[in-house]
Amino acid sequence: MAATQDLNAGRLTEDGIRYVMMRPDVLMGVAHGLSAQNAALFFKALENSAFLHSQASFSQYRAGQMSVTEDVLSGWFSIAARLGWGQWSSPQTSALSHEVVVHDSPFAAGHGPSAVPVCAAIAGVLKAMMLVARSAVVEVREVACAAQGSPSCRFNVTPAKPQDSDRSSR
Repeated sequence: MAATQDLNAGRLTEDGIRYVMMRPDVLMGVAHGLSAQNAALFFKALENSAFLHSQASFSQYRAGQMSVTEDVLSGWFSIAARLGWGQWSSPQTSALSHEVVVHDSPFAAGHGPSAVPVCAAIAGVLKAMMLVARSAVVEVREVACAAQGSPSCRFNVTPAKPQDSDRSSR
C-alpha cells in the first residue's frame, strides 16, 4: 500500500481510497466555536462519521489480504500511523475486550487542552476496525486523553451491550 498523489487533479489516494491532508487544528477548531453541548454533539457526529465511512477502507484493506490473521489490527494500526493518526498499540489485539493506546493523537494535539476527551474519530475508527476484522460490534470509550493532560490517549474496547449493537446497526 502506498499513497498516490495526482498533482494535476489535486488528489491523494491510497488503494483507490481518497484522502485529504488537513491541519488537525482546522478540524478540531470547530469544537472551539461551539457551546459545550454542541461540541459534545460535534464529537459524537465525528465518531459516527468515522465509524460509518472508515468501514469501506477496512473492507478494502481486508479484501487485499489473503487471510485475516490475528495480526490484522496491528497492520491497520500501522496504516493509521502512516496517515498521521498517531502511534497506535494494544498489548492484546486478539480479544474483543482490550485497551488501545494512541501516542501523539492529532485530534488531541489539534484541539489543545480540554476538560473532556476529544479523540472521537479514533473511537469511531476502532469500532469499524473490529466490525470488519471480527464481525464484532463493540463499544469504545476514551478513558484518557492527551488533551486532558494524559501522556497518551487510551481507549477501552468492549463487546457492545445488546441495545448498543441494535443502535449501531441502524
